[in-house]
Amino acid sequence: MSDWNRCFVTGIFPTSSPGADALRFPPLFLSGMLMLRSFSCVLMLVLVLPFAGCIRQSPESLLEEQRLRTAIQIHPEHEMGYLRLAQFLENRRRYSETLYVLKQGQQKVPGSVLMVRLEGSLYQNQGDDEQVEAFYQNTIKKHPKETAFLLDRARWNWTKARPEKALQDLEALFVHDPENFEAHYLAGLIRISIGQEEKALENLIQAGSLQDGHAEIWSHIANLWNHLGETEKALAAIRKALEHAPESYPYLQQYVNYLETRLDTHQSETIDDLRMALRQLMWLESNDSWVLAHSGYLSWQEGNLEEAETQLIRALELQPDYSWAHFRLGSVYMARKEWQSAIQSFETGLDLQPNHPWALQQLAFGFEMKGETRKAILRYEALLEQNPENLPMLLRLVNLYWQEFQFDQIEKTLVKGQKQLPDNMELANILLKYRQSRGQLEEALSLLTSIEKKHSNSAILFRLGQLEQQRGQADQARAWFQKTLEVDPGNLDAQIRLIQLDLEQKDLEPAEEQLKRLLQSKPDLEWALAQSARLKLKEQKLPECRELLEKGLRLHPGSVSLLKLQGLLLEEEQKWEEALHAFLKIDSLQADNSLIQTHLGMIRHLLGKHDGAQKHLEEALLTTGNNLWAFLLRVQYRHEHTQTLWWGNEWKAMEPILDDLLHRRFDQGWEKIKAARLDPLSRNALKNLYFLLQDSGDQLMLDPEGVASREVSPGIRYLWGHLHDRLGNAEKALAHYLSVLEEVPNDPWIHLRAGILQEQKGAQFEASQHYQTALDAYPDSFRILFRMSIVSMNLMKEEEAIRIHQKMIELRPEHALSLNNLAWLYLTAQDSRLRNTEKALELALKSVELEATIDHMDTLAEAYFQSGQAAKAIETLRKGARQATYPKSRERYLKGQYLRFRKGDPSASPPPVS
Repeated sequence: MSDWNRCFVTGIFPTSSPGADALRFPPLFLSGMLMLRSFSCVLMLVLVLPFAGCIRQSPESLLEEQRLRTAIQIHPEHEMGYLRLAQFLENRRRYSETLYVLKQGQQKVPGSVLMVRLEGSLYQNQGDDEQVEAFYQNTIKKHPKETAFLLDRARWNWTKARPEKALQDLEALFVHDPENFEAHYLAGLIRISIGQEEKALENLIQAGSLQDGHAEIWSHIANLWNHLGETEKALAAIRKALEHAPESYPYLQQYVNYLETRLDTHQSETIDDLRMALRQLMWLESNDSWVLAHSGYLSWQEGNLEEAETQLIRALELQPDYSWAHFRLGSVYMARKEWQSAIQSFETGLDLQPNHPWALQQLAFGFEMKGETRKAILRYEALLEQNPENLPMLLRLVNLYWQEFQFDQIEKTLVKGQKQLPDNMELANILLKYRQSRGQLEEALSLLTSIEKKHSNSAILFRLGQLEQQRGQADQARAWFQKTLEVDPGNLDAQIRLIQLDLEQKDLEPAEEQLKRLLQSKPDLEWALAQSARLKLKEQKLPECRELLEKGLRLHPGSVSLLKLQGLLLEEEQKWEEALHAFLKIDSLQADNSLIQTHLGMIRHLLGKHDGAQKHLEEALLTTGNNLWAFLLRVQYRHEHTQTLWWGNEWKAMEPILDDLLHRRFDQGWEKIKAARLDPLSRNALKNLYFLLQDSGDQLMLDPEGVASREVSPGIRYLWGHLHDRLGNAEKALAHYLSVLEEVPNDPWIHLRAGILQEQKGAQFEASQHYQTALDAYPDSFRILFRMSIVSMNLMKEEEAIRIHQKMIELRPEHALSLNNLAWLYLTAQDSRLRNTEKALELALKSVELEATIDHMDTLAEAYFQSGQAAKAIETLRKGARQATYPKSRERYLKGQYLRFRKGDPSASPPPVS
């Protein structure tokens, strides 16, 4: 028998929350259970014969027996005489005589159903099941349309725990008497016991409609509706029970419990009904613990916490082991934020009812609010063990792990939860976001692939393509984007990604065809117009390129990509004044663009504005020091002796080639390279320049690899150095740059590149020397100052580093990284005289406002900590750890910072980052 079915036998109903307190009084259906007693007792009630039996008769009993026998002698055909005598004898356990009287009566009164039924009851009391079974089988066969015998056998079968047989008899009974009240009531009770709740409802509702006034029936109906989740129907049923028994304590309890479960959704209209019901209960039992506890709960709901506390404490004085009241008292303290008192109340209640999930959760929450996070974690972990599929609990626990920087537990719990709830997309997205924020692309891809097998849609397919693209797997990415379009043919992002892949892989013909189709469906799409125009320009289809650009700029007049292509087209057409205006407009829209400055420098030179040209080229190099085109144009526009110094004896042969390549006349330059009489090193260097300037790095030639020799001109060595630098061959690049500096010792841009490479290999002092030479030439170059600031910090030149950072911030007041680095210096300088916590906090706040990276959030947290605001420091660090993106290796440092903040010792140094 299930727990729920058992409740209809015991009268104790299960509860899932404190709002549905268990009924602690006699069962609501005692009157219904009377039907289960032996039929002799039924007859006793019907005939109003409350005899008390005994074996040895008293004189009074002998006189009574004589009177009953005399009555039969006087009226031998009177049914009631036999019934009364039989009942008298049965009560004195004189069963054989009882049976004799009943048999004699049946002969005298052949149509007496009551005497036959009493005979059946007599056999039941004697406990001979075979005899009972045979009796009813014969009787029902003899009287097939007499429903009373089917009802009696159904009752007997139920008492023998044979509900199915009992229901068979009742179904047979309904064929002859479909509106039999007792049968429907019995069928309802039986079906409750075996879990057939909906059919039980049908029988009980039918019974209630057949005979009004049976409150216990409506109580049963209410319980069934409530268990089926139909609170409104349960309330209607229990109200009907209360119409018949308005002062019934159990029914009022039942009514209160239902109203309490309704509070969350219909509070305003429920409070008044609940108040009236509890007032009635208080009138009936003013000193009852259940009534006082639930009155306290109502007061808590109404916000009257003082009255709630008083009522609940009084309830517990009357019944100290009342766990529900302890839990509700804990809720009162929670509302007051009296966390310790709340914890004590919940712990006391849990001592009485140890595994109550709601109370365990409230206890965990109390510890959480009190700041005892570790105790809260232990409780939540226990709850999650009980119910691993409880998603809100899992997320609550993960949130606490975040607060305690328990990164391993975060990942472990999310992974375990995702296995328990593989179809839950919210959890899958949280885990996926965590994986991606830690750069765990393989794990993220594996997770998303498993999700796609069960929940494939265009969004998931597209994200798979993005992940594969991030991993550099172009073919796999292409396959996922194509699947995206199979599911969602109009997905614009997938169409663009496929075209981008074609362009990256130089598959220009399919890219152009896809762009054409895309522009048919999206004729105003800026990206597609720009890409199509770029391809037309590359193919030298200038009229078509111009047409696309004119259309695009009519629709998107401020488009930098379209304006840039317009400038390139005008350069191709040698319309230099118009090209100048185009690139100047771009410069106004997008400042600090090295490539745009280089175009402007070239155009101004071609227009004869040489000073302006040099300024643009310097600006290009100040923005991006490794701009090869700008660097070589700067050399090209110098005097002849400078060019001879750079290119050596081959300058005359190389000059026309360089002029063509640097002014973007690539076809002419290529032909001249092939025709020129140059040594192999110079020829290969110029070929590489031809490819580099057209962004065709896949066609570079690396043979020979090392030419850092004075026998080769500085310009050729620089070209080879740049090539190695571009490909990440730092040692070879540095060797070439250093060899060039032997002959061109003061070139700031080569010093800048050499300094960066020295810094990368850990030669901080050498790097600083290179940066200083570059700074001597350009003392206000933000880029050079920034590099110098880094090596100054690495060399522990704190005062110099602070001075450099201050100058950088003067140049760029909103450069977040500079603000952050200066703040960190003010907080961690070894020389305590240089520390300035107040200024550090000001700088860190501004840095985070501009860019909330993990480094900047960490610096702000450190500033709060050193300012004596440990709680704010922890809050800031938690926010950064949760929201920012950083590698998994950073987690150990963040945990160390958190533990340091929690200890509260500002004199302790921050932990090492790695």
